[in-house]
Amino acid sequence: MPTLTIGPIFGLRLSFTRLFWPSYLVLAIVAAVLSRWLVHLPVSTAIVAGVLSALLFLVSEWLHQTGHAIVAQAVGHPMQGIRFFNIFSASEYPADEPVLPPQTHMRRALGGFWVNLIIGLLLLPIALKLWPHGREILPPTVSLVAWLAGFGVIVNLVVLGLGALLPLKLPGGGGLTDGGSLLQHWLEARDKPQPGAPDHP
Repeated sequence: MPTLTIGPIFGLRLSFTRLFWPSYLVLAIVAAVLSRWLVHLPVSTAIVAGVLSALLFLVSEWLHQTGHAIVAQAVGHPMQGIRFFNIFSASEYPADEPVLPPQTHMRRALGGFWVNLIIGLLLLPIALKLWPHGREILPPTVSLVAWLAGFGVIVNLVVLGLGALLPLKLPGGGGLTDGGSLLQHWLEARDKPQPGAPDHP
């Protein structure tokens, strides 16, 4: 159950479960350690990198869900909120939403990943330009920017972009990822009898 609900912000209610807070704390700590190891940041700058990395992930996740919301609004069945259950989140739709065609669900499921692909591709040249080579030591500010750009590429291009399309499903049914939802509703559309088609072959 959510422990905090705010909004609506831009028409969406944001809710945060208890696991949200420790999840992002762990993410910040891991990012700080990795930034010190991979781009040789001083301890104080690595702590800043960890905090900014967690914020970058949060904003990227929120933008992912905003992409879903834009498409949902366009198809006439809008989202009502975003639920952050750990570092990831889920789209929330009205409980009394009518049964929708599988194609509508598929269109909504495709709404998020492209936002992150664009962000990741925009950050990629910065990361490639600034990332240190070998044990090269760069000024802390440059290394911080390099880390954030590289982290942003991984988060957006790999995790929330292409990773969102992995066809992962929950054990009890439903999609664990956008790709899982796409697979589920594609199977529904495939198995659903077409109007005028015979019931049996």
